Amino acid sequence: MEVLKYLYTAKLLLRKHIVLRYNRTYLGLFWAILNPLFSLSVMVLVFSTIFGTDPKEFALFLFSGIIPWFLFSSVVTSCSGVLYENEGLIKKIYLPKIIFPFSTSITVLIDSLLLLISLIILSIILNGNLTMALLFVPISYLLLLLFSIGVGLTCSILATKYRDMMHIVPIILQAGFFLSPVIYDESRINNNLLNFIFEINPLTPYIKLFREPLYVGIIPETPTILYTFLLSSIIFISGLIFFQKNYKKTVYIL
Repeated sequence: MEVLKYLYTAKLLLRKHIVLRYNRTYLGLFWAILNPLFSLSVMVLVFSTIFGTDPKEFALFLFSGIIPWFLFSSVVTSCSGVLYENEGLIKKIYLPKIIFPFSTSITVLIDSLLLLISLIILSIILNGNLTMALLFVPISYLLLLLFSIGVGLTCSILATKYRDMMHIVPIILQAGFFLSPVIYDESRINNNLLNFIFEINPLTPYIKLFREPLYVGIIPETPTILYTFLLSSIIFISGLIFFQKNYKKTVYIL
């Protein structure tokens, strides 16, 4: 309830994140689409050649995996340094500290939604498999966002106490990208070790939540939905409790 009193402040922080990122740029929010699109174009060119697949088909496959990965990695990365970045504001006035990771997470969500729109447009151009399963995507976003924020809340506290975390997190995420089925089709992987890693990787079911409605054109299986719902609830609540128990110490550490 305390956070609701500072809802206007949260809106200002959200606006600050967006304005500072795209201030004095001609294309503004379009950079949120153009930057990933450029990287994706290079990846499609390289990996479609390596895997011997149709570039158009692989582009849709890759894009449907990149969207959930982008949301997760960007939320965790931005949350890791958000308290440190707002050190001056935290020390000057009282604000519920949880506003900071939440506002930066919503900023990432906006960028991710722009990516989703670009994928839908690309899918229409390339005659992708767009079906009514697209209506499930908002649920996919909700489940993944809760999971990502839960992890981000924990990282924000740890990064305040251990500044090395802000350097370690990107390294872990970079490794995680190649150990997640973002660019790989699990059904074509015959390596037992990789298959095992994909099975225990907590992001694998979340990638399915996006890939199946966006690329395959079907609603994810019920066990996948129930598993991600349970995992998201546990991680989000755990991260929230951890943050609430430790955020007061951050003021002294900062």
